[in-house]
Amino acid sequence: MPSRSPNNSGALSYGSIRYAYFKTTSTTGLKNPPQWQNIYHQATCVIAAHSARDDSEGFLYTSRSSLIQAHPTQAYTKFHEQVNQSGLSQRGWVFQERILSKRIFHFTNHDLFLEDASGIGLVNEGGLVRLSGDSPDGNKLNVEDAFHNSAQWYRLVERYSHCELTCDIDRLPAIIGLAQIFKEMSGCGRFMFGLWHEPLHLGLLWIQTARNPVRLKDAYRSGCPCPTWSWAAWKGSLSFPSCLEALESCISPLQKQESPLHTTVLENLGPQVPTLAISGKLRTLSDVQVTFNGDMESKGRFAGGRCEFVSTKPRMYGFAFFDGLGAGDERRFERIWLLLVAEHCNKRPIIAEEDAGTVAYHFRFTYYFLVLEEAGGPGLYRRVGMGARSRPNVWGDADKTTVFIV
Repeated sequence: MPSRSPNNSGALSYGSIRYAYFKTTSTTGLKNPPQWQNIYHQATCVIAAHSARDDSEGFLYTSRSSLIQAHPTQAYTKFHEQVNQSGLSQRGWVFQERILSKRIFHFTNHDLFLEDASGIGLVNEGGLVRLSGDSPDGNKLNVEDAFHNSAQWYRLVERYSHCELTCDIDRLPAIIGLAQIFKEMSGCGRFMFGLWHEPLHLGLLWIQTARNPVRLKDAYRSGCPCPTWSWAAWKGSLSFPSCLEALESCISPLQKQESPLHTTVLENLGPQVPTLAISGKLRTLSDVQVTFNGDMESKGRFAGGRCEFVSTKPRMYGFAFFDGLGAGDERRFERIWLLLVAEHCNKRPIIAEEDAGTVAYHFRFTYYFLVLEEAGGPGLYRRVGMGARSRPNVWGDADKTTVFIV
């Protein structure tokens, strides 16, 4: 049975196998934070102690031999309940550690699981039993499979947004290790407060799905403002369009200066608000009434949390997701601006009855936009929401203009 050394760090043995174990802490505020992502990514094996409530408890019980006798047919359900839904897996810092690790031994109150690139295995008295069939949602992703384009990054952000953090200011630092590895493998350019510069349009199209979202003032450390265009500006769960991978950009980023990817560099930005410069099409709406009419428990990625808006000049009616608005909320704007960010074309084949050999196509376009309000002067805006509409294209043949978003 497993035995533990008396020190806080060292080694433990399980059968004839020997593992290293260690304890990490938050790196927020450190001038030279260690490269934790390399520790986890290069480790031969990582141990996850789901059975311990905190680092003051042990997890290597003498009675574990009676706890790891599980039936393989029930193992996926047990894994999801004991690992994916455990308190440890809900912690924000653990999210990146789990994904970056090549293989993990999950010690739970009842079972011992191995999770690696091959899938999930159950350790029982007969050895390792590999589980077959469809695995549950929320399992570990393999870095080599998931880090190829920025759309995959934002799917990770969706999962990460459901995790809990003791310090809200860790919302970005807790995934900076993932970002470091992702940059090396994907070639997505600069990392800007949770978004990738190439392509930029995908990262702007987030919506809040939390019932009570909280605006976060700072990013990385106190006094370093988080811009309104970043998903990290809000505490709580969020979502991106389901067709994110297929969206075509309608904006052109104007900032070309290179910015190294590291927490310490971003901390040195100081008190100024980070400004995003974009060339895109704007549509101005005046005298706009916004009313929350969505149910957060509605089915569908964008089914709940919507607000309806009505403008007087020009007369327009539509739906969007306004940041921070919840059930029963209303808001009135003297003016708002709709910035066209991306479009999606749904191409559906239609076969003519008189000539079965001829195929025609029906094209339906969906336009995704940011809702902006003025932030102190002409051309300077802050984000207040995001929306999508199928028709008509209210931007038409309008010329692109330079937009600065803080």
